[in-house]
Order: sequence, then structure tokens, then C-alpha cells
Amino acid sequence: LTVTGNGVSTLAELVMMSDRGRLQMSALTERMGAALDEVMPAGEKRNLEPIGNHCRGTKFLSGMHLINDRLVAVFDDLSKDIDGFYFGRYDLKVKSIEDLYEGKNIRVLELNGVTSEPGHIYDPSYSIWSAWSE
Repeated sequence: LTVTGNGVSTLAELVMMSDRGRLQMSALTERMGAALDEVMPAGEKRNLEPIGNHCRGTKFLSGMHLINDRLVAVFDDLSKDIDGFYFGRYDLKVKSIEDLYEGKNIRVLELNGVTSEPGHIYDPSYSIWSAWSE
């Protein structure tokens, strides 16, 4: 859950402008308290919820357009020492797309096997019909 300052609105107001953020307001108030009264400079981004989870307001976006031969090679290299692993989903954090393509600064948070759900189907622009067809 990330907000972008406009130089006028408080953090609390910015959160309330977000459909997902609004649902997290009570948890954020408990955790952040008076810090929600801060007015952020225009254009400044602030990550209010670092844990990627639907129930914490995370919006999942498809990265399918990022797949190329370099990226396939990175994941092949990550997976080569995992005996019997041929299909699944990595949950990871990486500093930049460039680092991802170079296979560096990658933190694997979780590895999900064959029964894992593909994350791209939760992208709000992705239709349920498309998800079912895959």
C-alpha cells in the first residue's frame, strides 16, 4: 500500500482517497498514530504497508510483459538446485527490474509449488474469464 504526496493532503487523507487504503485505515491509525497527520511533499511516495497481502491492501499487478529470455535464464538459475522443481511461483522482492534481469539483489520470500495460484490473475485489469481460461 503506497501513497503519493500532493503537498496539501495529510497521509490520512491520501489513504482515504484510495479504495484499498480506506479499508486499512484503522490498522494504519493504530500503527502510525499522529504520523498520519503529516503532509507529504508533492510527488513523494511512501510505502505504508510493506507486506504484500490482499488483506493488507496490496494491489497485485501482472508482470507477464516482463518475461523474456534473460528473465527465464535467471529463474532457471534460481531453480536448478531444487530437486524435482519444474513449475511453481516465486514470491520475491528485488530493488529494480534491471537487477531482476541481471539476477542480483533478489530476495526469495517464498517458493510455491505446482498447486500455487498464478499471481497475475489478481491484477485488477485481468478478467475472471481470462483467469479461468488459463
